[in-house]
Amino acid sequence: MIYEYPKSTHQTVELVRDFITASQKKYCDYLSAGFPHMVSLGLADMGNLSFIPCKAILPFYYPPNYEENKYEVIEHFDFFDKAWLTCVTMIPEFREHYITFSQTIDRGKECDLQLERRLLVLREACKNIDTNLTIVAHNSDSEVGFEVNTHHISGPPLPPHPNPRTDIQLFNRLDSLTESYMGIGQNKLKNGVLIEAALDGGSSEDRVIDILISTPNAQVLLKNLKKLNLRCTRISPKKVEDLQKFLPWVYVNYLKTFNDD
Repeated sequence: MIYEYPKSTHQTVELVRDFITASQKKYCDYLSAGFPHMVSLGLADMGNLSFIPCKAILPFYYPPNYEENKYEVIEHFDFFDKAWLTCVTMIPEFREHYITFSQTIDRGKECDLQLERRLLVLREACKNIDTNLTIVAHNSDSEVGFEVNTHHISGPPLPPHPNPRTDIQLFNRLDSLTESYMGIGQNKLKNGVLIEAALDGGSSEDRVIDILISTPNAQVLLKNLKKLNLRCTRISPKKVEDLQKFLPWVYVNYLKTFNDD
């Protein structure tokens, strides 16, 4: 059974809007510079909402090979550190939903619904806020924000990500979405190209497959891929079928542990 979240109250939307408006005034000088200066709304599991001024590091970049992966983590946003501690409030409705959710059976759809509910509240609260200000949302429990796991809330959208140039660069982007590290251990190379890769773990969901399939040059980049592991994921059987049709020469090792109704 999937937990049905009640519709957000007007009071919750107003609480979020008031917090964002007050925080915006506090950092008006920083944000007045315009894009790529922007705001990230940090969503924590237990209901805390953070207002973090940040700057997009353009163009968005993922390492095209393993050598770069060894030496540094590529970040896409430069966060204003002090805001993590000073501009934060607890949203009772978010906290209540999370507590209820955590007491139910841990299923993928319930986690997705919780995020969708929160994003809807943020977008409603930001309707009348400065249309020239880009506002996005990130999971504030994660230490690094990438463009691929950034949710647009309001204002000018982020620039599109350039098409990947290598198979490793494509999987670096997909692994950033699942918040995992692309290392030699779970991926195999032959003559410098991927022959086996993995998108394992509970953070792998249908959106990962959607992004892979929607990448214009993905079939060309992955022409040498022989095996793709999808173990302990929240990817639905329907998306696995779509993936197999898209990459028919690839053996998909699909082992799902999160069951959706």
